[in-house]
Amino acid sequence: PAKEAEAPAEAPAKEAEAPAEAPAKEAEAPAKDPETLANKTTVPEKEVAKGEIKTESIEGDVVTLPLRMPDVLTTVHDTYLVTPVKVDYDDAYIVGYVPQASAERVHHILIYGCTKPAQDKPYWDVGDMGGICHWSAEVNTILWAWALDAPKFDLPDKVGFHVGRNAKIDYILLQVHYKYKLKEADNSGVDVILITK
Repeated sequence: PAKEAEAPAEAPAKEAEAPAEAPAKEAEAPAKDPETLANKTTVPEKEVAKGEIKTESIEGDVVTLPLRMPDVLTTVHDTYLVTPVKVDYDDAYIVGYVPQASAERVHHILIYGCTKPAQDKPYWDVGDMGGICHWSAEVNTILWAWALDAPKFDLPDKVGFHVGRNAKIDYILLQVHYKYKLKEADNSGVDVILITK
């Protein structure tokens, strides 16, 4: 017997689109002149991304690992500085990031995971051929990036980036790009939220 042809499936009805909301009033743009930006010494409270990272569904201890530039100064525009922090756990999982920076001072931030940092210093300039991770590091990876006053970021439920000795990521490194030279010390950075086992 001949096989009957299947009828084509009907397309689901298209939902009515909600009316567009009126655009929010734009905030006044911050000053862009390098001298004003370079003289700003602290990040105002309203410019710091605040918030709780959702961790209730993950078993383990929640630890905040503060990554901060150690009161650095820059002497030229477009400076890239790096500072390392040791991950002193066999196994830990990054579940969120809370930026502690302002786009008025910081162009962008990158967070790296490495077996070994390129330098054995509190911080260094990547532009001086300082590198980020040591050339012999087994692991050299970017774990997160921030720019433009982006808010905190938490990973999806039950998801985390594996770091620590068993992941061969013994260090988390903070790289900060300062677009303009600083006249006063800066300690911008990121709080890395970890779950430890």
